[in-house]
Amino acid sequence: MKKTQAYKIIKQMIMRNRFTQKQLIDINQLAKELNMSRTPIQKALTQLEQEGYVTITPQVGVFIKLPTLDELHERLAVVVAIDVYMAQCAAKFITKEQLKKISNILDLMENVESEMEYEQLDHQFHRIIYQSSNNNYAFNLNKSNWDYLRYVRFTNEIFKDKFREQSQLEHRLIVQALQERDVILVRDLMERHLRRAEGLVIDEYRLSKTANLIVEK
Repeated sequence: MKKTQAYKIIKQMIMRNRFTQKQLIDINQLAKELNMSRTPIQKALTQLEQEGYVTITPQVGVFIKLPTLDELHERLAVVVAIDVYMAQCAAKFITKEQLKKISNILDLMENVESEMEYEQLDHQFHRIIYQSSNNNYAFNLNKSNWDYLRYVRFTNEIFKDKFREQSQLEHRLIVQALQERDVILVRDLMERHLRRAEGLVIDEYRLSKTANLIVEK
């Protein structure tokens, strides 16, 4: 469907910072660029509004939307709850092959130098655990949430210095609990791991919002 195609392309444009926050997103220009009519473009933008990427104001236009601090709190709360649930399920269903994969990823994480490489491996680590939960609905729901959080570019601090060392230690403990199939311990370790990251995200986002207000003044 053209609407699905338009949605994927426009979402990628937004993720890659094609539009600034105050820039009007021109539907006619997008239709021309994507060689489509206005209808699939409008439907795609409506879906993106529902997901929090844009705001559509009648008679005004379409603009990029960044979350308020409360909205970020709400989304992170949902993300953590679903991720912890999937980790619990993973403790029951994870296979030896999947355990081997995440152990190999941990080894790679200890030897990479760039934050970008570490972040990519971190995503792979969590993705394998959540896939092993055998709950496709929860996995796909949170995949959409994580796409959004990566778009916001909430923080890089979790992948730096002492935070990175702490993260890697927590990963090791989670893997050990998964190997032992200890559902309660996996749940507690994953929740502690994610709550720490959540705190860093909120703190840095609050600081960035404050800095932007100062610049605008």
